[in-house]
Amino acid sequence: MKLHTYLWLGFFNIFLFTNLAFAQPQLTKAQATKLINQDMQHERLYWLPFPLPYQLPQSNNGKDAKLLAALEKHGMVSREELKVEAGKLNGKPQYELYWVYSYKPSRQYYEKEGFYYGKPKLLSVQQISETIPTKQGLFALVEIEWMVDDLQSWTKDKAFHVARTLRRSQNSANQPFEKKIHFQYLPDTNSWQVWEPEG
Repeated sequence: MKLHTYLWLGFFNIFLFTNLAFAQPQLTKAQATKLINQDMQHERLYWLPFPLPYQLPQSNNGKDAKLLAALEKHGMVSREELKVEAGKLNGKPQYELYWVYSYKPSRQYYEKEGFYYGKPKLLSVQQISETIPTKQGLFALVEIEWMVDDLQSWTKDKAFHVARTLRRSQNSANQPFEKKIHFQYLPDTNSWQVWEPEG
């Protein structure tokens, strides 16, 4: 009798957990696509090679100097000449000429630091995980491929080919970027949202 009872309880537990698993909400490809597109619609991509203002000798011919000169040529930064005393020779001051690069005065105060070069565009949803239960709630992991849209013309200057991000962006339609996005289920509204870790 006891064996029969234990067997019955075992089958009941298997049945219960199986049905609970099937009862978990599953993020669909259509839902993920819609939410990712909504999220990307307002996202802008910024290239940040170095903080500004940036000061360096006019004689400097290194990588940063070439990038800054190219940014100035395309009207992305302003440049001012600065004369700095470098010492004295026979009692006379010796000077070295510097360039000081800064953001353009017309730059909007709310813009992120760096230089806007394009927007992300979803190409495809590659894979969606099963719903993952955690202490914080229900989650799903989505793997996508995306490209850079609205790519700014200045990025095509050969001077920026040393910047991998900009170089890769040129070919991202044919060689997409890959990304993993976490989604969280909201039981109150029976819906999903893109999840971002706090902090």
